[in-house]
Parts: sequence; structure tokens; C-alpha cells
Amino acid sequence: GRIVGEWSERGASNVAGRMHTCDIDWERDLIYAASSYGNIWKGKLDGSEWTCLNDGWRFRDVRLIRLIPIEGGKRILIIANSPAASYYSDDDGKTWNTGKGLEGPANWGSFRRAITSIDGDTVHVLGNEWDYSSAWKSVGTAYISTDGGVNFSNLFKGDYITKQCDIWRSESEYSPVYIIKEDTVGILGSDGVIELLAIKP
Repeated sequence: GRIVGEWSERGASNVAGRMHTCDIDWERDLIYAASSYGNIWKGKLDGSEWTCLNDGWRFRDVRLIRLIPIEGGKRILIIANSPAASYYSDDDGKTWNTGKGLEGPANWGSFRRAITSIDGDTVHVLGNEWDYSSAWKSVGTAYISTDGGVNFSNLFKGDYITKQCDIWRSESEYSPVYIIKEDTVGILGSDGVIELLAIKP
């Protein structure tokens, strides 16, 4: 009852698989993409020369990949969910570092959305983490980094459902950070204060 045969590969021998998100380096005609199982891939815009940059260290459930200009090159910034953390490489994936300040979501939590400013220096993440006080419950939370994902600080924590919240800002021009928090639409300041724009049922 055993099946005996000789197996031959069909199709490309070096493909990246299903992608979650990507960013493009227009100056070098390169695309950087995060695949479903947590690998970061680099390839040419014509679809050739795919190369994996993190065989030894996977970033599961990637929510954001961004190329951020730094002195001497570009930083690859990753915001992932398993655990919820920031990772970055300043040498095109040869070495990876973990951002600091996101220990709360990393212990128990996740990110719904991550966004950057047009220059990439300012990074916002929105998600949830656990309130270990006597309340003992999940809380919505937002963090900000002003150094390209190296260090984060908390903007706010609140008793709201993360699935009913989101953030957005333009990546092609300067814009504030807009936030939807359940029935409230506003602008999220760098101090965590929300400037109310509207309340919608």
C-alpha cells in the first residue's frame, strides 16, 4: 500500500510565499516584504533575486515593515505580534535588534496597527496589553517611538475594545495621527491627548 516514486520539484526554487506587508526602496529598485511565517525577504522589483534576511530569527504575524533612512544607509523596521515587539536592522538584515519599551504588550498583548511618519522617525503602535492590577483585564494601549523604532514610550492605556479602534496617518505627506476610539474620532497628540473631531454612533 505504500506509494513509491521519485519526487521532482516544480515551479521556482526560491520563492517568498504569502506576504503580509512590504516596503519599496525606490532608489535601489528593491522590495522588502514580510511573509506569513515570519521571514523577511528582499528582491528586485522585477521579481528576481529573492533573498531571505532572517533565516535564524523569525518575526511572526508582522504588522509593519518600513525602510527608514539613517546615516550611511537604511534601517529595516519590523513590528510583529508573536511576541508583540519592535525589531530593527541597520545592516540589511545581517544582525537584528529588539526595540525597548514594549514589554507590556510583549508579556501579554498584541498590535492592531503600526504606522510611521513620512520620514519614518516617528512610529505609533496601537493594540492591547494586560492590566495586572486588581482590575485584572485587557486594556487598549498606544505607544510612540521618536527614534525609528529603537525606544518606545506609552501614550495611553484605556478601558476600550481594541477591535473598535484604529489609527492612520499619511505616508506620502505630513499629517497628524488620526484615531478612531469606539465612537470617537480625533487627532492623537504626541503627549497621548486626543483632540476631539467628532462623535459618531
